[in-house]
Amino acid sequence: MTEGGQMTSRRPAPAGAKLQLGSLLAELAEAVGRGRADVRRALNCSEPKARKIMSGLVSVDPEDLVTLLDLFEADDAARAKAAELAAAAQRRSPRTPGGSPLRARVYKFEESAIGISSYATELIPGLLQIEDYAEQLFGASGERTPAQVKKLVAARRERSARLVSPDGPQLHFVLGEGAIHWQVGGPKTMAKQLLRLIELQDLPTVTIQVVPFASGVHAALGYAFTLLLQPAEQQDRAYFESLFASKLIHDKATVDGYRRRFAQAVEHALTPNDTSDYLATVAARL
Repeated sequence: MTEGGQMTSRRPAPAGAKLQLGSLLAELAEAVGRGRADVRRALNCSEPKARKIMSGLVSVDPEDLVTLLDLFEADDAARAKAAELAAAAQRRSPRTPGGSPLRARVYKFEESAIGISSYATELIPGLLQIEDYAEQLFGASGERTPAQVKKLVAARRERSARLVSPDGPQLHFVLGEGAIHWQVGGPKTMAKQLLRLIELQDLPTVTIQVVPFASGVHAALGYAFTLLLQPAEQQDRAYFESLFASKLIHDKATVDGYRRRFAQAVEHALTPNDTSDYLATVAARL
């Protein structure tokens, strides 16, 4: 688990691997005084393609990668790292739930994230939801067919399996106490959901904390949001959604504001161990 400190490394997702490879190639090029014009000549390619390769926007052909590493006089360690990132970038991106272009961008940043910090007020975050809980939420409006609900639940299950795992990003969830008392699907479903949170707490990459009602006021109170923490060379994002709208934020000052509010929520929360004990107590009463 993490208390919001340093993030551990993991095998990058395809989108993140492309960006990291582009950053590595740019560093190597700068070290030997090479630029995009040199890349274009070495690969006999267009300027836009050279720019996309060096920006990490496209995958790099293995032969082209060797050519660039030779051009940049890369040592063995850099070559090994580049080969690892190139292989990761070539992996097929996993299927994600349907939705708006903005939602697709959020999933992309999730895939490249080294950490995800989420503050929730009334509901258990999607990544932590059991299928029965998710099914109740997706079907609540009555506007989706059973087949559509089933598809969304399956996609959420796949997304959770990718991210909530021992080799996934560091995940830190802070839940308002209301989220563990709101009985989505009834007592039986809610008890199963709370016991699942306790199980996930044992993963080395997962931290779950509850902010008790009695903890008082903090700056995040009433506002659910998620921080998508990216590798050092990339800008972190903040994300929030409402009933019919959502927003992905990349402005550094604004993201830092969300980061401070998440830290304040953590200060008001129970420790992870105390949270697990409390979840067990609530589940036993259902």
